[in-house]
Formats: sequence, structure tokens, C-alpha cells
Amino acid sequence: MNSKIETLMELVAENHIEKVLEQLVSIFSMTDSELFVDAHLLLSDYNRWESDIRRNRETAEELDLAKNKIYSSTISLIEELKSDASILETYHQKEEKLNTTSVERSNLTIAKTEQDILFQRMSRIKNRQINFKILWIDDEPHFQINERTQLEEIGVEFDIAVNEDEARGLIRNIEYQLIISDIARPGREKNGLDFLKELVESRHRIPYIFYISDLDKSRGTPPYAFGITNSLYELFHLVMDLIERRG
Repeated sequence: MNSKIETLMELVAENHIEKVLEQLVSIFSMTDSELFVDAHLLLSDYNRWESDIRRNRETAEELDLAKNKIYSSTISLIEELKSDASILETYHQKEEKLNTTSVERSNLTIAKTEQDILFQRMSRIKNRQINFKILWIDDEPHFQINERTQLEEIGVEFDIAVNEDEARGLIRNIEYQLIISDIARPGREKNGLDFLKELVESRHRIPYIFYISDLDKSRGTPPYAFGITNSLYELFHLVMDLIERRG
């Protein structure tokens, strides 16, 4: 049996139905499966059931009937997942791509639990149909193709600038919700920092994240920056923090 199916069945046996449904929503959402709607509605039913318990809205018999219906429907969704190998295959490919990108970028692996957390959060944002545009500044943008591709899957849009002159031209004409940038460029070791300072002084209040290869955490986050990281996992969470702050 597939390890993901085994994990879901173990959670069912331990009566962690909410966790099961959250993972099913994530799996179906990230693979664009039509079963997403069923899982999402079932999770909503579970949340209502929990609310009814807290507020004593229903009799014990009615609550038991609702719980049994949710339980059996959850098992049915897992069975449908088992019957369609393509869904889990696609999901595992996305997990592998995520981890491969992280290792190639900074030699950092992403733990299985962290992958689940990340995909669950990504799936929630994906289904909000966001409008979020990022300017990515880097003199070698081909190195971040995988990062951008994976963020585009949840609705993020990108423009690319290979230097500050290109970035200035884009910022004059387009409203960005975030800038992601490297720091060092050929001939200058602090281009990214200098450009952030320039934006602050010109009152362009655009959140700024530094995504770099070598990170010295002892130096902390540069002034006025929203974050700095060499971790794909942290980068994605920082981006989603900003998306969620916009409501």
C-alpha cells in the first residue's frame, strides 16, 4: 500500500478525521483533481459538526449520525484516491520536485511533515484565486525557474529583472506586492541592499525578501527587509505570509 494511503488510514484509526481531510484537500487541490470539491465540502461538514458539539445545537443521536456520515465519506474518498494511481503519482512528483529544488539551491532537504504543512498551506491559497504579483531581481534568473513555477501554481505572477535599471523601469509602471532579490551581483557585493535602501528613501513601500545562496543567520534580517533566507521552504512561507496579510 502507498505510504500516503497508510498514513491516512492510520490517522482514521486514531480518529484524527480533521487531519485526514486537510491532507485530502491538499492532495486533490495540488493535483487539480475533481475530488477537491468533495473533500473541501466534507471538511466544512466536519467543522460544522465540531461547532455543533461546542454549542450543543444537536442531540447526541444527531451528532453521532453526522459523525458516522463524515467518517464513512472520508473512507470513501480515501478509496477513490487508492483507485486512481495518477493522483498520488502527480502529488509525489510535486513533492520530489520541491525537495530536489531545495537541495539543488541550498543543500537543504525538506522533511515529510514540512512538505505536508507547506502543501496544505499552498492549497488553501491556491483556492482563494489570489491576485499577487512579484518582481524577482537576479542577474541569473534561470536558477530560480523551479521556485517560480511552483509558486505560479498557486496563482502568483512574476516579472523578471536582471539588474536595478530594469527593476526601476518596471516599478514605475507596475504595482508589485513583493520584490524577491539576490544581494551580490557582478562587480558589486551589495547591490540588493543598496536597491532596497533606494526604494525606502523614495518611499516605495514594497515588501522585500532576499533569497540568497549563502546565509549567515548571525547577521539577522537586513534593515527594512521582510525576510532573508537560503531555504526554499522558508521562502514559500514568507511569500504566503504576505499573501495572507493582504486578506
